[in-house]
Amino acid sequence: SVSEAEFLGNILPEKKDGFSVLEIRNKVFGGEKVEILSPDGNTSEYSFPEILLFDDGTTDKEASHSKFILLEKDFEPYSILRRTTD
Repeated sequence: SVSEAEFLGNILPEKKDGFSVLEIRNKVFGGEKVEILSPDGNTSEYSFPEILLFDDGTTDKEASHSKFILLEKDFEPYSILRRTTD
């Protein structure tokens, strides 16, 4: 069976205050485990923190389209985050 992948967002090329910036294109949830597809084709897993930190300094347990999340992990710019379902 082929697993389906839902596009969640992508890492922007510029950092903010040392954080990687994820531009959200779909709903994501704090604590959720997702797959990272880096520009070189490698895939890895990542778990969002329980509380998501936004670029405007606010926090929430979920995020939806057009929000920007700050992540402590040093992601490759243009990496794609996606949710996989078997």
